[in-house]
Amino acid sequence: MEEGEAISLREKLDRLKSSPKENSGKDPKSISAHPERSIIGNKYAFIAIMLAIIVLAIILRLGMLKYSGFFEPDGFFHYSVIRQAITSNHYIVPMYLALSGFPSHNAITEPTGFYYVTIVPYIFLQYLGISYYNIMRLVPVFFGILDVLGVYFLGKYLTGSRFGGILASLFIAISSGDIARTAALVYRGDGFVTIFIMLSLIFFVKTAMEGKKRRMLYIYALLGALSLDVALFVWGGAPFGVVVYLLAIAFLLLYAFIKGDSKLAIASVVLLLAMMVFYIIEQIMIVTTILRQVPSLGSPHFFVFYLPLLFGGLIALYLLEKKPFPGITKNWKSRAAFSISLSLLAVLIITLGFPNLISALATGKGGVIASSSLNVTIQELQPPTLAFIWDSFSYQIILAPVGVVVFLLLKRRVTKPGSMAMANLTFLAVFSYFISTSYLQDHAIRFNSLVSAPIAILSACAVYYIAAFFYSKKNIIIKYAPMGLFTALIILNLAQTATASFTSAQADNINPGFLSAMAWMYNNTPKNATVLDLWPDGSVVEGWAQRTSYTDSVGGQNDTRIYNFSRWLFSNTPDPSFLINASMPQYFVVRNYWYYELGGIAVEGNITNASNYGFDLMTSLSIQHNGNQTAYLFNSSTYDSELIVQPTSNSQSEFAAFISVPGYSTRVPIRGVIFVNDSGGPYSEVLSKVNNTLNYTLLVEYSQNGITGGALLGKDMPTSNLFRFTYLCNIAYCPYNASGITMNVVYSNNDTKIIKIDYPNQS
Repeated sequence: MEEGEAISLREKLDRLKSSPKENSGKDPKSISAHPERSIIGNKYAFIAIMLAIIVLAIILRLGMLKYSGFFEPDGFFHYSVIRQAITSNHYIVPMYLALSGFPSHNAITEPTGFYYVTIVPYIFLQYLGISYYNIMRLVPVFFGILDVLGVYFLGKYLTGSRFGGILASLFIAISSGDIARTAALVYRGDGFVTIFIMLSLIFFVKTAMEGKKRRMLYIYALLGALSLDVALFVWGGAPFGVVVYLLAIAFLLLYAFIKGDSKLAIASVVLLLAMMVFYIIEQIMIVTTILRQVPSLGSPHFFVFYLPLLFGGLIALYLLEKKPFPGITKNWKSRAAFSISLSLLAVLIITLGFPNLISALATGKGGVIASSSLNVTIQELQPPTLAFIWDSFSYQIILAPVGVVVFLLLKRRVTKPGSMAMANLTFLAVFSYFISTSYLQDHAIRFNSLVSAPIAILSACAVYYIAAFFYSKKNIIIKYAPMGLFTALIILNLAQTATASFTSAQADNINPGFLSAMAWMYNNTPKNATVLDLWPDGSVVEGWAQRTSYTDSVGGQNDTRIYNFSRWLFSNTPDPSFLINASMPQYFVVRNYWYYELGGIAVEGNITNASNYGFDLMTSLSIQHNGNQTAYLFNSSTYDSELIVQPTSNSQSEFAAFISVPGYSTRVPIRGVIFVNDSGGPYSEVLSKVNNTLNYTLLVEYSQNGITGGALLGKDMPTSNLFRFTYLCNIAYCPYNASGITMNVVYSNNDTKIIKIDYPNQS
């Protein structure tokens, strides 16, 4: 009798032994003692619990619906693409966005499925009066629901329990990491791809569970490969799913050979053959421009990893079936030694033969297309902090690795014998998913949604296995203590997530003032107007104002243009040549929020003396009177500033300004004061008459009601274009006139100015 066949017979015996008729309540450590028997009594209770989890998931993902527009600038860019496809391109995603860049327009590089996620539902729902704007804002929530359903099956397979699946669904429902990409207003492919990666792994498990020469073996393998193609269709970063899948097949192949199971070896080879179908479809999508970029591992580099796996699978199958070398296959130890040695040899050959490819994978960029020429200043591409990880996953980040450990230690004590095979195979898939996405998360903030699913599944595994193990004990305290502890942790996780969900604000300070300015631009400027702006703001210009932007946060993230724009902002001369070289934009959008992004703007312009352009916003103001003298005290976390006003005999006032570091009593005089009228009136600059002053300037904002705020400016900030446009340029006067080019503020609110640029001899 073959060893694989013997295992199949043992599994059949296990199923017979685990039937309710045989085990009904006789042994407190038996399967009948599992807590799910008490908690989920029937299918109606199960349906009610799942519906409650789905409702909870929806509620936690609707916190930002109170805002207009989208969560971040990228969403406004994608809104422009969808609008162009629907209104002027017959529902076909265009190759270029007409509002992105001038005089030539920027290519749309996202895969077309990323946009059809909204366009296809709109084709049908438009007849019910539902706009593509509202579909786009809510479709991420729909994918959040799909994530809840997807992790249920993997959680159920891993624990052999419907209760384990419910726990996984609950954990993903309350995961801030998953919500980061499946909340309303968040239109990102990271949130669309998770369900298709999970589907591929579900079909992976189904394939491995099928006996040899069964028809469904090939169908499941093909469905798993097609799920990966759909993942590529909806997000350009989906190649990480290919890495997860190939790694899972590698683990399955090792497991099959060490175990001596030819059935699993056959499943591994079938899965690999199905991956050729995946690759062929991927190439078709590239040629037909369904995919606008060649994905990572979408080139022949795919075969660097694929062929060793395929050859390894065929070798394993041959050795297990034919047994030509009994010394290799005689027992699990010899098989383990051979397979591990062969795997290490393959890794060494690949590493030495393709160092650049391995280097790309080692930096996290080889498994995704999610990088940018502006890596330094794009926050979501920075490595995460511990605080960020905790905010994303709460106690799940502790429970997930515990889930790996308890599965290995307790699976034979807790898992139903008839479910053991599926649990083992699911563990291979989920563990591959977990380590791959954890690696990506370690490299960039933005990948928290990718790792949220395996974290939820493994957290459910930890809770279920520990609770089930202690539930079999007779002592009441021991029996229920783990359940109480885990219930408390889940409640704390839920509270943390709910707080974050309902207090989250839009990114890049997208606010009503900014959107109102863009609405004014839409209604009061020519449709063919061209606009200069900071690159994140450019996407909002395209999406909300429907005007052509020089740069934006997606297609127009042109590092050369951004570099020149940054240099111009920090220049201490008008530098009209920049505007000419920038194809003479007609409008200029200026925002006070730029000062919060000052460091990033300086980095993109390679400003070597950036410290000279310091800006320290004063957060509080108090007033003290001492006889005729009035002192205005400004405070910030870095400096305290003081403005002293002393009337003189000729009805004028003298001014003196000082700064001090909090905690120190010494005051140091500074260079001078710039008074800026909040109402758009004139400004004035007063220089100190004190010698040996520090080269700082105190900005004082005032209105008819008196002084309203202040900021401390570095040496070169008062003479920069940046300061000129944000503070000195107003409705009454704009201090820019160079080579006949003039600027005039045509709209202004507390957040945004819109400046009209006029050129000499302009028609």
